[in-house]
Amino acid sequence: MKDRLNDLQATFVKKSSIDDDQETDRLIPEDWKEVDDFLAHVTKVNKCLERLEALLISLKKHQNTILSDPVVDQKCFQQFDEMNATFCDECKMVNKDVNALDRDAEKAVAPSAESRIKKSQMITLKKRLSQVVTKYHSDQMEYQEKLKKITLHTLEIKGFKDVTEDVVMAAIESGDLSGLTKGLVLGEAGKKALYEEVKTRRDELRKLEDSVRELHDLFHDLCLLVQSQGDMIDNIEANVEAAGEYANKAKANVIGARELRRKANKMKIFMCCGLTILVIILFIVLQGLVCHFTPIC
Repeated sequence: MKDRLNDLQATFVKKSSIDDDQETDRLIPEDWKEVDDFLAHVTKVNKCLERLEALLISLKKHQNTILSDPVVDQKCFQQFDEMNATFCDECKMVNKDVNALDRDAEKAVAPSAESRIKKSQMITLKKRLSQVVTKYHSDQMEYQEKLKKITLHTLEIKGFKDVTEDVVMAAIESGDLSGLTKGLVLGEAGKKALYEEVKTRRDELRKLEDSVRELHDLFHDLCLLVQSQGDMIDNIEANVEAAGEYANKAKANVIGARELRRKANKMKIFMCCGLTILVIILFIVLQGLVCHFTPIC
């Protein structure tokens, strides 16, 4: 008889190779170029976010310098304003890129690996951008309040007593501090220097308000987005917990099934042993009967 073992092995290897190729074709999309381009764009946006985070650190350092310096440094204010403008412009550009990527992610067919990859990347990007804008907003508001207090404190040192912020700002708007400087022994140069100092701080406050207002809509949209994503993440966590409970139940069921199978196997063994013993006994009895009634034995 011809040995067909080698032929069977070759056929099995060939079939396994075909099955593996079909599985690979099913797991890998026909074209991953779009996903690669998407991830390259995500990397670019992440680098922009890194620059924004570095700008936040520099802005904080300039804020501390301005607040700690009793003398108004025009150069420091100018650098701070330029960095603020740069931050706002880059933040808008990043938000525009994130929105474009988000629209691209929404077009991906779900459920698919492409859709999961893109949406996962978008959740991370939006969260990071939200953290950057939130930090900027909180730092600016904190700096604004401290700058107002320092301005009023400066006026108190110069001799202004019980002067409210609104009164000071109104005097600066009109360009006339004479109503505030009555009774103060200040020369014309002193009044002018005081006016310029307070006006500089007032202008800085205005610029801060403008920059915060400029990013207010973006801040609001990102807060809503993070809140909605937080709800989604909570739902995911709930589903994961439920899946964990089902997994524990399934594990317990598997253990129970194994125990039942083990008992069933034992029962089969006992039954086989019992049947074997019964057959042997019947054989012995029948043999005895045959030997007793017939002369065969």
